[in-house]
Amino acid sequence: NKFALGSTLLVNALKTFTAVANVPAGRAAISELGPSFVINLYNMLSLDKTVPLAVDNCIEIISRCCSDESLQNLLINAGVVWRLIPFLLSFDGTLEDDFSDEVQRATHNQSAANMHAILAAKALGRLGGYMFDDLATPINERLRTALDRMLTAPLAKLLRNRRPWDLLGALNENVEKPTKIWNVTMRDE
Repeated sequence: NKFALGSTLLVNALKTFTAVANVPAGRAAISELGPSFVINLYNMLSLDKTVPLAVDNCIEIISRCCSDESLQNLLINAGVVWRLIPFLLSFDGTLEDDFSDEVQRATHNQSAANMHAILAAKALGRLGGYMFDDLATPINERLRTALDRMLTAPLAKLLRNRRPWDLLGALNENVEKPTKIWNVTMRDE
């Protein structure tokens, strides 16, 4: 099957770029590829229903490229944020799954959607410069302001967490507290 072969090749190529994006010299080489590489990443984010493993790796590349401020800005300007946010809203906290099993995520299902949500939270945290320690990236005030308005400031602040369970849980349930309001109407908007 040509589609299966193409999908396998794409996933393996993206895994290679994931490794390359993990080191400064690799990010410098990716930077030399120019905006077309970032646009390709943006476009590949739409493959979540056909090649979910490619999207896993694509989101991880985005996350790792954020260590380089110029790549971080290229990714934001390409609009990857608009493709990442919907992934946050597809998380199902009731699914108890082993997210490390690629076989379960090879087809579009809730396990794949949950992994996309987890990776998207990390990528958005790194794009905005919310995270700390080894995941710290340059702060992008413009994106932080936008995420504060889209998600509400208390929810956007949760992007700093290494484990995004609180954020994903809050985004996929109704929460109405004095410091945090998030409901079905806001999610639909």
